[in-house]
Amino acid sequence: GPAYESIKMQTPVFSPDGRRIAYGVKDGAKEFVVLDGVADPEFETIMNESFSADSQHYGYIGENNQRTTPTDTAVIDGKPQKSYAGVRNLMFSPDGKHYVYFATDLINLVPHTADYYLVVDGVEGPKTANPLMEFLYLTISTNGKTAYVASNGTDDYIQVGNTSGPKFKYIAPDSVVFSHDGQHLAYYAQTSGNTAQVMLDGKPGPVLDLKTDHDEVTIPVFSPDGNHLAYSATIAGKNVVVLDGKPGPPLDFVPKPLIEPTGGRMLSIQDWPLVFSKDSAHLAYQAGKGSKSFVMID
Repeated sequence: GPAYESIKMQTPVFSPDGRRIAYGVKDGAKEFVVLDGVADPEFETIMNESFSADSQHYGYIGENNQRTTPTDTAVIDGKPQKSYAGVRNLMFSPDGKHYVYFATDLINLVPHTADYYLVVDGVEGPKTANPLMEFLYLTISTNGKTAYVASNGTDDYIQVGNTSGPKFKYIAPDSVVFSHDGQHLAYYAQTSGNTAQVMLDGKPGPVLDLKTDHDEVTIPVFSPDGNHLAYSATIAGKNVVVLDGKPGPPLDFVPKPLIEPTGGRMLSIQDWPLVFSKDSAHLAYQAGKGSKSFVMID
């Protein structure tokens, strides 16, 4: 390809199907993307670059921060979208047919929050006050539904598209998960004091009594067909796996916790997974009693 001052780190990258290639270029005070051999518009900085899972689309955020009025712009397939004071967390849906990002007209640096739009396929949704740290946990389903944790400064709630969910003391932002078909939504919410619940389609599961600092819950896992939901929890010193709202037998060991009551993410779910069979008929996971470990099935 042509020679430039420098090529950005961690590029070039191939699309998932291996048929397309993109890389970032730094040329003087400007940066731009070269996608399939064609140079995109120039910005001061580019970030958040990615191909869609179906390899049909490529997107990123372009920043111009040194101007009198700084602007961020999402770029999809080489075409700049509307510019805002800030754009964050551009991502594609799992099937690659939709794109979403947060955008704001004004960023308040103290406190570091802003009123953001959720932009879906270029269409702005309602403004939502949301801490910037939560943007890492925007969730989008295969059919283009979006969900994220929003806050009014006192309570947390789930924003699903243009609909706001019930308010809770705390919602773990990395626990928000859609079923594979996008028809169901689950998340972990601390209701009040030392109690918590996993919510499924707006309906609460068993009350989890968080009596100690070690009482924790894993990220909910849907079966492939979306009809079953499982998670493990440490409740009052007893380790259990909850399947479809019903706690299983107490064990000394179940899959390691990923969510603490304060929201800290601890381990990758791949390390100690809850695993459904491909036909969604069976659930398996590691467990133990005393010094012995074994696999639990159903």
